[in-house]
Amino acid sequence: MAQAINAQAAPADVLVLEGSLSYGGALPFYTRRRLLLVNGAVDYFSITARLPEARGVFNRPGELQKLWDGPRRVFLVAIVRSIAV
Repeated sequence: MAQAINAQAAPADVLVLEGSLSYGGALPFYTRRRLLLVNGAVDYFSITARLPEARGVFNRPGELQKLWDGPRRVFLVAIVRSIAV
Protein backbone atom coordinates (compact mmCIF):
# COMPACT_ATOMS: atom_id res chain seq x y z
CA MET A 1 0.00 0.00 0.00
CA ALA A 2 2.74 2.44 0.95
CA GLN A 3 4.63 1.76 -2.28
CA ALA A 4 1.56 2.58 -4.35
CA ILE A 5 0.97 5.80 -2.42
CA ASN A 6 4.63 6.83 -2.64
CA ALA A 7 4.67 6.23 -6.39
CA GLN A 8 1.79 8.65 -7.01
CA ALA A 9 1.55 11.12 -4.13
CA ALA A 10 2.78 14.68 -4.43
CA PRO A 11 4.10 16.58 -1.40
CA ALA A 12 0.82 18.48 -0.87
CA ASP A 13 -1.38 15.35 -1.01
CA VAL A 14 -3.09 14.10 2.14
CA LEU A 15 -3.05 10.57 3.54
CA VAL A 16 -6.19 9.52 5.44
CA LEU A 17 -6.88 6.23 7.20
CA GLU A 18 -10.48 5.28 7.92
CA GLY A 19 -10.77 3.40 11.16
CA SER A 20 -8.36 2.43 13.88
CA LEU A 21 -4.65 3.09 13.66
CA SER A 22 -4.28 -0.57 14.60
CA TYR A 23 -4.92 -1.42 10.94
CA GLY A 24 -2.48 1.00 9.33
CA GLY A 25 0.04 2.08 11.92
CA ALA A 26 2.99 1.48 9.59
CA LEU A 27 1.70 3.81 6.86
CA PRO A 28 3.25 6.99 8.33
CA PHE A 29 6.60 5.23 8.62
CA TYR A 30 6.69 3.80 5.11
CA THR A 31 5.16 6.81 3.36
CA ARG A 32 6.99 9.38 5.50
CA ARG A 33 3.72 11.32 5.66
CA ARG A 34 1.50 12.56 8.43
CA LEU A 35 -1.58 10.39 8.69
CA LEU A 36 -5.05 11.74 9.42
CA LEU A 37 -7.63 9.41 10.93
CA VAL A 38 -11.37 9.30 10.31
CA ASN A 39 -13.42 7.26 12.77
CA GLY A 40 -10.14 6.40 14.45
CA ALA A 41 -10.98 7.43 18.00
CA VAL A 42 -11.79 3.87 19.05
CA ASP A 43 -10.41 1.53 21.69
CA TYR A 44 -7.53 3.13 23.58
CA PHE A 45 -7.25 5.81 20.88
CA SER A 46 -10.49 7.31 22.21
CA ILE A 47 -8.47 8.76 25.09
CA THR A 48 -5.55 9.83 22.89
CA ALA A 49 -7.90 11.63 20.49
CA ARG A 50 -8.82 14.09 23.26
CA LEU A 51 -5.25 15.26 23.89
CA PRO A 52 -4.30 18.74 22.61
CA GLU A 53 -1.46 17.37 20.46
CA ALA A 54 -3.92 15.08 18.64
CA ARG A 55 -5.92 18.04 17.36
CA GLY A 56 -6.30 17.76 13.60
CA VAL A 57 -5.28 14.08 13.50
CA PHE A 58 -8.57 12.47 14.54
CA ASN A 59 -11.30 13.68 12.20
CA ARG A 60 -15.03 13.10 11.92
CA PRO A 61 -16.63 11.96 8.63
CA GLY A 62 -17.91 15.51 7.94
CA GLU A 63 -14.34 16.80 8.09
CA LEU A 64 -13.30 14.16 5.56
CA GLN A 65 -15.98 15.45 3.19
CA LYS A 66 -14.55 18.98 3.44
CA LEU A 67 -11.04 17.69 2.83
CA TRP A 68 -12.24 15.54 -0.08
CA ASP A 69 -13.99 18.54 -1.69
CA GLY A 70 -10.97 20.78 -1.16
CA PRO A 71 -8.08 21.52 -3.50
CA ARG A 72 -5.68 18.87 -2.19
CA ARG A 73 -5.67 15.29 -3.45
CA VAL A 74 -6.62 12.76 -0.77
CA PHE A 75 -5.37 9.19 -0.53
CA LEU A 76 -7.99 7.37 1.53
CA VAL A 77 -7.08 3.97 2.95
CA ALA A 78 -10.06 2.01 4.24
CA ILE A 79 -10.16 -1.45 5.73
CA VAL A 80 -12.90 -3.54 4.17
CA ARG A 81 -14.51 -5.93 6.57
CA SER A 82 -16.73 -8.72 5.40
CA ILE A 83 -20.17 -9.00 6.90
CA ALA A 84 -21.87 -12.36 7.28
CA VAL A 85 -25.45 -12.30 6.09
